Amino acid sequence: MNNRPPCIHEHWRAVQASAEFSEKELAYLTSAVAAINVWNRLGAAFRWTPPMRKPAAGAAAS
Repeated sequence: MNNRPPCIHEHWRAVQASAEFSEKELAYLTSAVAAINVWNRLGAAFRWTPPMRKPAAGAAAS
């Protein structure tokens, strides 16, 4: 088990991410994750369900 404080872990993740992505890419990635998080929270709060799938044309009925 790690005895390091959580702030060190967060800093290390930021260092690892910055090694893979540019600053602009990290900004886009952070924005995308934040947008997905917002939609997920709204969907959970309003109990949204995905639309029913339409059967594919020519698919055999079972």
